[in-house]
Amino acid sequence: MTHFQKALEDARTFELRDSNGKINQTDRNKLRAMFMAALLLDMGLVMTVEGLIGAFEHEYWGQLFIELNVKMKDPDFDLDTAIMEYQEKMAKAEAKRIEAEQKAAERAAKVATKKNPE
Repeated sequence: MTHFQKALEDARTFELRDSNGKINQTDRNKLRAMFMAALLLDMGLVMTVEGLIGAFEHEYWGQLFIELNVKMKDPDFDLDTAIMEYQEKMAKAEAKRIEAEQKAAERAAKVATKKNPE
């Protein structure tokens, strides 16, 4: 079992007090810290003030860095809506990419026609 899997298991019974209808902020921060520590151990990351940082070597740019942060969502978070919004965003981005490719192909065809009028 990875440290993160253990953290998920431990989170099931983690004491989370109520604070005016929301999860107590201190408890939420402790739970978040537990998940971040698990990721730190599992992934060989380092902790900074900005969050967890990992590095990798890029063939051209050399060492590049990624930041990984954990955010606790409220119990009333609507996962289905969030997934749907993400899928819509990705579909729009894909449609925009396809449109840009088509326009580029049309421009290339016009240039080719001007260079080789038959």
